[in-house]
Amino acid sequence: MLERNVSKQEIAYTLLHGIPMKKNEHATPFPKEEISCQVGSRWLVVVITVNHADKVKVVITVYTKGKKE
Repeated sequence: MLERNVSKQEIAYTLLHGIPMKKNEHATPFPKEEISCQVGSRWLVVVITVNHADKVKVVITVYTKGKKE
């Protein structure tokens, strides 16, 4: 987050309003999902893992896809 200058609020916004892009249900130990959303002038991609048993989502990484034209 710090390296890419992304705030907790931007990640929360992406998780609430973003579009699921990729899912890997076979990833171990937990499935992974990429969620994309435009936040301001850039597109963020948040990669999370989901532990369905504990009903917990954990952010693995976040990166930007580019800037809005």
